[in-house]
Amino acid sequence: RSRLWSVDDSYQVLKYNTGTARVEVMFVNISRIQGLQLSRTTFKNMHNLRLLKFHAPFKHSQEDVDEANKVYLPQGLESLPEGLRYLYWDGYRFKSLPSEFLPRNLVELRMSYSLIEKLWSNGKNLGSLKVIDLSYSKELCEVPDLSESPNIEEIDFSWCISLAEVPSYFENLKKLTSLNLSGCENLETFPNEMPCNLRFLNLSYCEYLTKVPDLSRCANIENIDLSATNLVEIPSYFQHLDKLTSLNLAFCMMLEYLPELPCNVEYLNLDFCGSLNKLHNSIYKLNCLANLSLGFCSTLEKLPPFSVG
Repeated sequence: RSRLWSVDDSYQVLKYNTGTARVEVMFVNISRIQGLQLSRTTFKNMHNLRLLKFHAPFKHSQEDVDEANKVYLPQGLESLPEGLRYLYWDGYRFKSLPSEFLPRNLVELRMSYSLIEKLWSNGKNLGSLKVIDLSYSKELCEVPDLSESPNIEEIDFSWCISLAEVPSYFENLKKLTSLNLSGCENLETFPNEMPCNLRFLNLSYCEYLTKVPDLSRCANIENIDLSATNLVEIPSYFQHLDKLTSLNLAFCMMLEYLPELPCNVEYLNLDFCGSLNKLHNSIYKLNCLANLSLGFCSTLEKLPPFSVG
């Protein structure tokens, strides 16, 4: 069969290494497999494999994934099929992907809670890639080279706590709409500018962030989360981000002043901004504002006048 949806079928093929060129799709619920060691050549004969998914359906923590994941790679993998377009592997248990794997056709790569340190030891052609999700890969110490990935739309490296740098070429990823670096607590170097088509940006819990990367080109940005950072100020150009609807600045303990914001903001969170002492008077003109949270802003002296009705 070309599509293996059954856990039993997939288990038999993987255990006895009987995969052939007929297999195009393989779904494996790793929580239902009671111990499986993959050989280096497991996927060698699956030349037409397009979609490979090892997933943990109830993943809320690293412990959940570790408990569910009984798929082992004692010697790593020799390679993966060149035609692979979708690779989803929760809790991947090796430091890198196979060096022989040519991912030129890969469109989505999702490997959360993995043990990956570097995707590859050398650069790869990722020209077709649109989505990369390595979230909660705590050993990841280097951002994969995406400089030749003009189609990339979504990047998620959230809670990759060993990352220290985001390359400057990120600002040239013109199709990138979503960037999530939440929880990268050791991230020290950020791009000076963000890509122009960005819509979603999450830099929360990036402790070394003291200045907002330049978002002035991001005319389409809708959601910005800068909570639990050490920002000192919000740039004045924020008032010109006309499509911005959600801004989270909770736990920005160093922030002293909130400037004018665009009129379409619907959600504004300033909880625990312990140094905030003043809001711009224009805040009462935010006609779309539906949720304003100012909990535990102990130094806030007064609120601007709000019109009623």
